[in-house]
Amino acid sequence: MPGPDSVCPSYLGATGELLSPPSTGFEEPGSWTTLTAKPCSSTVANASTGNACSGSAFLTCNGAVRQAPWDGPVMTATPNFIQGHTYAVTAALRYSPESAPTTASPLAITCIRICNGGATDYSSIGSVAYSTYEWVRISGEVTASLAGCSALSEFRFYVNTVAKQETYDSVDMDDFRIYDLTAGKGVSSPTHHY
Repeated sequence: MPGPDSVCPSYLGATGELLSPPSTGFEEPGSWTTLTAKPCSSTVANASTGNACSGSAFLTCNGAVRQAPWDGPVMTATPNFIQGHTYAVTAALRYSPESAPTTASPLAITCIRICNGGATDYSSIGSVAYSTYEWVRISGEVTASLAGCSALSEFRFYVNTVAKQETYDSVDMDDFRIYDLTAGKGVSSPTHHY
């Protein structure tokens, strides 16, 4: 069970044009999944579930539906990004207070970039070495491009955890934001989205 409300860590990184969607605080109804398309749900903050990082709700991906340690909540920016632009990504994460591991474990965010008809790249956005039911913030930057690739067909972000021997831990996410750091800077890039 959670203790007192945990502090929501502030985002102190670079900002630009906010992409909305996929940026969200999970207050409004939506359709969210794990990387293997298992359902995640918006959870209202209360004494049992713990406080939200911002607002009154957050996303929960129940450990019972997760298929692997890498099968955490996934957020897609595929319909919203511009090829060649650089993006700042930030999210608040924790293990769900009702079932958090008693020993602190790592959390991480990874970006998937898939070239249209070509290679797949997995790049770390950031990680924290120790987390339990307290909110932590992971942030980083990534460019929507790959060497030798004229166009990306996928641009997504997912949460990694560490596997238990028999089950996987439930994970909460809140205050997910993506900022376009290139927009408005006069950098030559395609004007259409993918």
